[in-house]
Amino acid sequence: MHSGRKGGLVLILTLLLAVFMAVPVGAVELKSGDMITVEEGKKAGPLFISGSYVTINAEVDGDVLVVGQSVTVNGKVNGDVIAAAQSIMVKGTVNGDVRGAANQIDIQGQVTGSVTAAANNIELREQSVIGRDFTGFGNSVGSNGRIDGQLMGSAAEVRINGIVNGDVTLWSVQNLSLGPAAVVR
Repeated sequence: MHSGRKGGLVLILTLLLAVFMAVPVGAVELKSGDMITVEEGKKAGPLFISGSYVTINAEVDGDVLVVGQSVTVNGKVNGDVIAAAQSIMVKGTVNGDVRGAANQIDIQGQVTGSVTAAANNIELREQSVIGRDFTGFGNSVGSNGRIDGQLMGSAAEVRINGIVNGDVTLWSVQNLSLGPAAVVR
């Protein structure tokens, strides 16, 4: 059994190495520092960013992988956003998936793919649109926007006051509330 784990780890590392080697070196941008702002305009991705306060105002053609204390996406990402931070805010458009781990995750913009979030507090604001599934794990999950797929997750408190165009599947919820604008199709 122990050799099976080593084999699996070697396979995963080999696949990751192959993925990163397949990306042209000129297309990768690395940024780090205390306050990082990716200014407006077009940027080729993928972007790898680490900093205390990260703001992305650009249109990024590719994935964004970011670690910081505060991460804000105001621009447009034509790829996935993978983030770990104290707070993550998506105000812009992500033409891909969002994967986040934080204390606070706040989605105000449009995500054409799925959102997978692990946080103490997760909020899908009224103007948010999730093109596929939303999966949230945390203490408090609020869904006031539109989810075009399924809503799934586990939290002490789940509040639905928006549109879910798919199934709702929840585990270990202590307090579930449906607001007056809640629609589950």
